[in-house]
Parts: sequence; C-alpha cells; structure tokens
Amino acid sequence: MPMLGGGSVPPEFVMADSTKFLLNTKVADTRIVDLFTPKGDKPSPFTTSNRRMIDSLVTGGIIRGESTANIAKAIGSELPSKMRGQSEAIARTAIQDYNRQVKEAVWDANADALEGLAYEWVSALDSRTCTVCAPLDGQERPKRGDFPKTPYHVRCRCQVVLVDPDDPGKVRFGQDAYEDKPTGKGVYKTKKAVKGKELYRKNREVKTVNGESPRYADYLYGSKGVTQEMFFGGGNVGKLRAERFNRYVKNGKSPQDALVDVLRGDKPKTPVVAPRPKPKPKPKRVVKPKAVVKPRPAPPPKPKASPATAAAVKAEEKALAKLSTQMDPAELEKALKAADTKAVAKPKNVKIIDSKGIDPVSLFENSDEVLGRGMFGQARLTSKGVVKRGFVSKPELTALETLGKTGVTPKLIGQAFETDWTSKVFPGLTVRKGYLLMERAPGATLDKLMNAAGGLTEKQSRSAFESLMAARKKIHLKGVAHQDMHTGNVLLDLKSEKLTVIDLGVARVDPRAALVEALGTGRGKVNQFGEVLKAGDYQSQPLFSELNRAGGTKKTETWKRFERNRKEVLAQLEAEGVGDITEASIRKLPRGVTKNLTPKRALELLEELYEGI
Repeated sequence: MPMLGGGSVPPEFVMADSTKFLLNTKVADTRIVDLFTPKGDKPSPFTTSNRRMIDSLVTGGIIRGESTANIAKAIGSELPSKMRGQSEAIARTAIQDYNRQVKEAVWDANADALEGLAYEWVSALDSRTCTVCAPLDGQERPKRGDFPKTPYHVRCRCQVVLVDPDDPGKVRFGQDAYEDKPTGKGVYKTKKAVKGKELYRKNREVKTVNGESPRYADYLYGSKGVTQEMFFGGGNVGKLRAERFNRYVKNGKSPQDALVDVLRGDKPKTPVVAPRPKPKPKPKRVVKPKAVVKPRPAPPPKPKASPATAAAVKAEEKALAKLSTQMDPAELEKALKAADTKAVAKPKNVKIIDSKGIDPVSLFENSDEVLGRGMFGQARLTSKGVVKRGFVSKPELTALETLGKTGVTPKLIGQAFETDWTSKVFPGLTVRKGYLLMERAPGATLDKLMNAAGGLTEKQSRSAFESLMAARKKIHLKGVAHQDMHTGNVLLDLKSEKLTVIDLGVARVDPRAALVEALGTGRGKVNQFGEVLKAGDYQSQPLFSELNRAGGTKKTETWKRFERNRKEVLAQLEAEGVGDITEASIRKLPRGVTKNLTPKRALELLEELYEGI
C-alpha cells in the first residue's frame, strides 16, 4: 500500500474507489462529509439546520401566543417528523449521487465499447416529478456532459442512461394519482403525499408513440385529472394549467410542445382557436297583428353637470400626472400640514351633503381609539370597522370600490362627504373631504411581524410571499396601481394566513401604471415629499427583499415563474417600442409609455405577466 508523504498526495488517489465516491458524494452542491463536519468553533450544517427547526417552532409559538407547555409539546411531536423528513431527503439524494459516480466510472472504463451509443434522460412517470426534470425526459444527447448532473435537486429520482439510438421504443410504466381508491391491478394499499395532499396510486402501462418510447409529456396527456393537476402545482393553478395543456394538444400540438409551452408560459406557436359553434336554425317568422302603441311621454331632460362637477372630471384626467412629483417641496409641505390639521380636528356640527352605506360619522365621533394619522387624515377603530376622516382622492375611492370584491383590500361599507370634489387643497389632485368606513382587516403589519422577536419563519415568509403575489395579481388585473405597497401597508394574520393590502390613498387607476408597478423593473427612490429621485418601484422592491430576509422566497416556483413571465413581457414591450417602461417610476409614467401603450394592451400584458401565478 502506498504511503502518504507530508500530505502532498491527495487522499482520493490512494483510496479505494468506493471511499473516493463516498467522499465526493454531494447533496445540493455540499459534500455529505461536510454536512456532518463542524467548521472550527461552529457546529456542522446538519446540527445548525436542526437548531433552526427548533427555533422556528419556538418563535412561531411565541408569536401565536401559545403557552410554554404547548410549545414544548409541538417540539416533541413535530420535530421528529421534520428531522426524519430531512434525513430521508439527504439519504435518498446521497445514494442517487453515489450510484451516478459508480455508473459513470464504469462508462469511462469502457469508453471504447460504448462508441455509437447515446445518453438519455429518464424521469419517473408520476405526479411527483418536478417541472424542471419532466421536459427533459426522453431526450437523447451524444455526450453525457450535455445533460445536467443527476441528482439535479434534492430528492431527484431522474437518471441518465446509455441507449442505442437504433433500438425500437419500449413500453414504460407510470403511476397515476387518485383522490378515491381505484380498483383493478397495480393499486397501492397505502397513500402517498403529493404537494401536501394524501393520494392513492395505481400503476399504468404507457404505450409507445409512433414506434418510440413514450416521454413524460405522453404519459401526462394520458393520465387522469388529479395526476395532471398535481404535476402542474395543485389547486386552482394546477387545474388551469392542466386544462391549458389538454387544450393545446387537442388543437394540434404535440404533448411535448404543449408541456413546454405551459411551463414557460409562452403563447402557443400554433393558434389555439375554439371551434365555432354551429349556427342555430332561424325560427320561422310568425306574423302577428300590429298592436296599437300609445305614444310615451318624453322623458324629462337630464340635468346638466354643474360647472364644479365638470371641472372635477376634467381635473381628474390630469390629477395623478401632477401629483407631488411636480410640486415644489416647500409648497407641498405647507399644503400637507394645513390639510392634516383640518382633517384631524374634532368635527363640530358636521354637515353631510352626500352619503352611501353605513353611516361612518357617528362611529368616528364616538371612538377614541386612533389607529394612525397621515397626510390625508386620521383613522379610528370603531365597532363596525375602521373609519378614516380627512381628504379622499377620487382614485382612492374608485380603487376601493373596484377592489372591494377581490378579498385582498378592505371592503368599503360606508361613506359620507362634507364637500364636493375640488382640486384646490392638494395641487394636481382632486379630493373630497369626508369619511370612509372600511372593514377591519385581521392581523398585524408585515413590518411589525418581521421586527418582532424571532421575526417570520421561512415557512411563514414563503406563505406570505405566495399570498402577496396573488394579491398583487388581483389588484393589478383590475387596472389599479397601489403606489405605496410597503411592509407597513400589508397586513398578515398568522393564524388564518390571510393577507390584506391597505391604504389606497395614493392609488392610481390606470392599467399602464399597474403594469409598471407589477414589473418592478428596478429599485427606485423618492424623497420625503414624493419627488422621484430615481426611477423604479421604490416600495415593492424593498418589500420583496424583506420577505426574502428569512430565506427562500426567491427560490420558489412562483418567483421563478414570475421572472420568466417578466422577461417575456419586457421583450414584447421592447419590440412594441415601449422599452422605456424599464426607466419608469410608479409615480410618473414616461411620455413614450402614455403615448404608445394603450390601457387595453397594458391589461393584456398584465394577464401574461401573472399567468400561472
């Protein structure tokens, strides 16, 4: 046996191949031996991970206000299963990586005998295969290095195998998922968790396609609805993607092309046109005797809009374009102070000229619980909800009414106004003095939750991120730009996981502004007076960064999908001559955008941006 001299010869050159493979076995780019080896005074990554699990259980219990006994009980019941799942994932991934090394060593040792053969990617034909590996299934490459290394991710079950390109295709077997227990041969007695849902399983033969082995896309097209829905993400999103996949194939696309199109979020290369319904036969005309029609009295003439109303409508068209970004800072500060002083003063002998819904005036006057004070007024908590008294902008009112049924913003249930619309209080902005009664949203602000002891756990951050993206989708697809979406204006209820976006005081009802905010093309900056110092989304970008602070949100499939969609939409905008949208601020649209991008087209692009979210 060779002797090592002074550590100058690497150990792997003198160790048995099995030991060498073991030392090089990795899980997520980290060697197995390094996972369990302390680094200096620091514990091993495996130990650190377990500590993090305990910490998440403890801090989560504290935030929810649970007792010490319940937190201890949770550690005793939940921690073993979490550790078991982690250990199982490490073991499975490590074994896959070890087997790959052994297999590749055999190939390298017999390279001459393998000439003329090709390499093929093989994925498991079931609903648990990931959306990254599935499209690779069945692909052949002349070189092994043309494929990513397996395992491609933790728990990856894919393999690269040697095949003879001239061999005929073979029948393969897949595993379908069912909510109700199926019958016949090949049914498993136990259930399997798929995306958090326990499902029955049954083996199924997948026949060849045109003499070639079936690919994952062929298996998916022939599978049941539950299998397709789970593969595409589960829930309503999975159902919609599955429907789109089946529609593409029925309209002439191959299952492989349809699968790639759905996962990329691209428009189909071949037009997908629903068949025209057959025209219904026209009913035979029946001649009826003419009835004697008495002349109706002419309706009374509609009252003409008062000069004040007409002026308000005209001012609204230009209102947001001139909002604080074009004002002198000193002038704005003076106007805000004057308006704020008037807005929060205790009302005396309030005269209401216009109202709707539940009366908010008496609710406000009888409440002393102040929730907050801002440039446009004061908010108080009442028995019926939250009442804001102060100045209401026309876009804010429109946005509240437009988004009321979405469930992601407070529902407007009462309003009362002391004045008509005017543009004299805030230069460039049409406002009205009065009261708004809104439903109280549950939970606390993200800002408060993130800065509490322990902050949000990774799981809570991911859940909040998914809810935030769903909320932004609903807001933006209604053509509304919030324009103030920071951590203080997003409420989260940890128990129900409900997320609510509040404070639409500077909202803008314009699909083009909504598109700018939705794209979040760059991190912008404004000063304390709202002047744009640097174009970009100065609110949402920091919001995403804060949610990612606990780690992992930008690794989710939702974020990856959104990034892919975003690149496609930006490419289309560039091709349509509206590329300067990347230099836009959410408070001020470039001239090229307002001139060359119609609101209708902006809504179409918003649909594409949020497709699959």
